[in-house]
Amino acid sequence: GGRMTANADILWKMIVQGLFEDLVLFALPELHAAVNWDKEVKFLDQEMPKIKEPRKRGIRYVDVLASFYLKEGEESLILLHLEIQDDPIDTPIKLSKHMFQYYIRIRDKLEKDITSMAFLIGEANDSGIHHEENFGTKITYEYNVLHIKGLDAQKLEQSSNPFALAALAGQKVIEAKGNDLQKLNFARELFRLLKAHGYSPQKTTALFLFLEGIFEPKSKELLKEYTKEVDQMICNQELPMVMTPTIRRWCKEAEMEGELKGKLEGKLETARNMLSRGMGILLISDLTGLSIEEITALEEKE
Repeated sequence: GGRMTANADILWKMIVQGLFEDLVLFALPELHAAVNWDKEVKFLDQEMPKIKEPRKRGIRYVDVLASFYLKEGEESLILLHLEIQDDPIDTPIKLSKHMFQYYIRIRDKLEKDITSMAFLIGEANDSGIHHEENFGTKITYEYNVLHIKGLDAQKLEQSSNPFALAALAGQKVIEAKGNDLQKLNFARELFRLLKAHGYSPQKTTALFLFLEGIFEPKSKELLKEYTKEVDQMICNQELPMVMTPTIRRWCKEAEMEGELKGKLEGKLETARNMLSRGMGILLISDLTGLSIEEITALEEKE
């Protein structure tokens, strides 16, 4: 891809971690109500047991394991298994066995209560049940399922939960089926929604980077156009963003600084004229937005 590794795995993992509380509120409201959100949520990437499984073509997955505290003071875990499909395939994935094995291993290793959820980004759906039976020995394991494709798009659009916007993007990516022009139109639509919602700078930035990466067109021509639009959006500060180093870099410092320098020169010129007409420093500061120090410096130069 272009500037971002347009890698669906990384993007989804990033948004799940970046909007974790919103995701829990969205998908598991009862859990959300039980968590003490004043305490830090930790992502236990290094704790994830390395389970090597042959991956079928077109299926990729990511697991997120987070630990947090409940209001009762107990430490608890959530296991999110993200199933990411690039191309729709016919075989339903045997997710349930994977979910069960993970549950057993994590429970064994970390000895905490676990809430698990299969998080499906693609065509396939899942029953949320794993059942094994062997001569009178039976086990049934049930877990939560969040099927992005099956969610009501209209509700997602109207929701004030930032995670709903990520889910909507997930649906649009499936709908676009790799068609670059359609991806571009969906991206525009979602950026418009992002602006309209007015989330905090942190959440806006997380969603912006997610959308930017997930809709990135493959065609060089379109990518140029897309990059230009994306840069303009941030660099004109149309969105309240956290200016991360990545984003700053995108804003082509030279251009930006050139413009800012030009603006400053103009303001100083105006202030000089005002001073020569005998206007007060406070008033000049008010009208030009320059600091008292900057205007005093001009006065001393005169």
